[in-house]
This record gives sequence, C-alpha cells and structure tokens, in this order.
Amino acid sequence: MGTEMKNPLGFHQDSGRVNIELEFSPRPLLSLKVGFWLSDVSEEGRGNFYIVPGSHLWEKERQPFEDEVIQAEMPAGSLLIYLGGIWHGGGQNQSNTPRMGLALQYSAGWLRQEENQYLSNPPEVARTFSEPLQRLLGYDFGGPFLGFVNGADPKLILDNEAKQEDERKAKQYWDDYYAKHYQKDKWATTDDFKETSADWGASADGSTMFSEDFENLDQRDLRTNDRDDQWHVKQDNDGNAIYCNKSTNHWTDFNFGSENWSDYSISYKIKLSTKKPGTLETHIRKHSGGGAQYRAINKIQGRAAIEFAHPDERVNQGIASGARATIGDKWSDIQLIASGNSIEYLVNGKVVASTNDDRVKKGAAMIAASANLEVCIDNIVVKKETTKVESSQ
Repeated sequence: MGTEMKNPLGFHQDSGRVNIELEFSPRPLLSLKVGFWLSDVSEEGRGNFYIVPGSHLWEKERQPFEDEVIQAEMPAGSLLIYLGGIWHGGGQNQSNTPRMGLALQYSAGWLRQEENQYLSNPPEVARTFSEPLQRLLGYDFGGPFLGFVNGADPKLILDNEAKQEDERKAKQYWDDYYAKHYQKDKWATTDDFKETSADWGASADGSTMFSEDFENLDQRDLRTNDRDDQWHVKQDNDGNAIYCNKSTNHWTDFNFGSENWSDYSISYKIKLSTKKPGTLETHIRKHSGGGAQYRAINKIQGRAAIEFAHPDERVNQGIASGARATIGDKWSDIQLIASGNSIEYLVNGKVVASTNDDRVKKGAAMIAASANLEVCIDNIVVKKETTKVESSQ
C-alpha cells in the first residue's frame, strides 16, 4: 500500500490505556474531540494537524501508511470534529507564529474523566451552570448503576443544596417580613404579633385571609414578597396583570401570609411561559427560615406528590404519591388545602394527591419554580378552612 509511518508527527489514537486494556478490535468508540483553531495553520510548516480518515475502523494492530495521511488545512476560526479513535498527530511549527488552539473532549459517561470535575467544579460552582453543562461535567448517571448518589440522580444534590441555601437566606428575610407585617418589638413572641391583615386584601368577615390579583399596583403595595427580585408584574395578552418569574439557573420563589395561619387553603392560576421540564412547588404551613412545612410537588411532565419537609434538619419525606396533573401554556387552577391533619392538592378541581399528617400545625405560604422554568401566576386567594381531622389509613 505504501511506506509505513516512522511516526515523526507523534501519530496516536486517544484513550491509550483503555485501548490497551479493552480486548476489542477495532478499538471501541470512547470519545469525541472538538478542536478550535485560534491561529492560522492552513499552510505547511505551521504545526499543522494531520489525520488518517477511516482509521477508527481498523483492526487494533493496524498502523497508518504515509500515503493515507491528510493535512487538515485550518485557517484561524476553523472547527474540526473527529473521533478519538482516529489516528492523528501534529506537525512541527517552523514559523514565527505560535500555534494556538482550544481542544474539548467528550467521553463516554462511564469513563473516569481526565480532570476531576467534582473538585474543579464542586456543587456550589456547578449549580450556577445550565443543566446540560452540569450533566456533561458528570453530575449525571454514567450508565446503569453508575454515578448515583443515595440511589438517585446525582443532579438532585445540586437542586437540594440550592433549595437548602435558599432556605438559609430566607431566615433573615422572614425576620424582616414579620417585623413589617406585625406590630412588635424585638422581645415580642409570635403570639404577641398584631396582624395587619388589611394589607393582605382580607375580607371583612375573615373568610378570605389573603388575596392578590396584581392589579392597581400604582395605588397600593404588592402583597407578595420576592426577596431575590426574580418576579415581576406584566400584562397578559388580554391586558390582565399577571405575576411572572425570570428564568434563572436556580429556584425562584415568593412568600406570602402569616406564620400564625393554621387551617387554610391556597388557590391560584398558573401557566407556563415556555414549555420546559421542571417542577412547581406550593408550600403551606411554612415555618420561617428552614422550619417544617408541607409541599405540593408538581412535575411539569405530570407527576404530583405531597412532601413533608424540614430544611433545617435536612428532611424531605414524601407522604403522598399523586396522579398525573399536567400543567401547560393554558391557565390551570391550583389549590392546596391544609385543614386539621388533612392535606389535599387539587389541579383543575380534581384531587391529585391527599394524605393525613399532623406534624406541622401552622405557617405561611410560598410558591416556587425550579431552575430554568418560566411560569406566570394570577389570582392568589387564601381562604379560612374549617378544622378537619381524619384518621390515618
């Protein structure tokens, strides 16, 4: 065929140790390379890149011949994508211009990475990245029974720790919040608070404890509290005022109500701004900071559940699995009811999850959307409920 290479260009295939230890021929396809050329190597003698097309399909003992090698003529700004199993090498740079480039390697998920990404990008750093990048870094399954954390998707550690950090930040917020909405000095207890319910759109007879339709805000204050400034009021297509979040790489939430509320229901309307996967949470009887609470969990894909949570103690316990409850780009009606030990979650008038639990007696409310999920909300109403106690099954 031709003269066998004397290897002056450092010809090789990537994943060398794996190539030796895996008894496969041809060698398995384990990696994909992306090369960005930042300097001009389109002319001979500038440290050009050479490849042998089709060599990834050769038997493992096969070596390239000189007449099988081609030069990749790469002007500055060029991009070359090639398999790690391709025979390739770099030529000598005989010019006065440095050869500069950027090489990215994507490997099979079950391979140990060249760089320890979990130390280079620990959870507090990785959670600021997009979900695809998080998974590329290794916060993902590497295949069946590879890469899990406590038997679950490793990406959950980013979501859970982000939520715990949000809870820690919330403690100071709640202190400020109750100082504003109750008349108290710093020595007053919770029972001493005098509720300023008139600020919350409550009805005269007390049946409605809170209401917010996001209208006429030029004449009054907004009744919800978004400590991170991630929610804003805008007009819907019909001119109606609605409350929408900004898409971020972390959870967005807002709080409302009183830590003294006990038996009540939350109802509101919601629709997606964009069709993306994610999770909607409605919290009821939420203690300030990282205390106990109930959460209605609604995966946008349709799965619903109820959870008992105590962030300070790192407790997230599912207490009811629910039916499918799909939320889309049309308005859906959400309702969460806590009455005595009875907890019910309804979507569009249908009970999709319910349970009995008496660990949390009272607390305020919160609505939260997971990272990159864009939603709009309207007509939040909180009503007083008659205490209902049901026996556990």
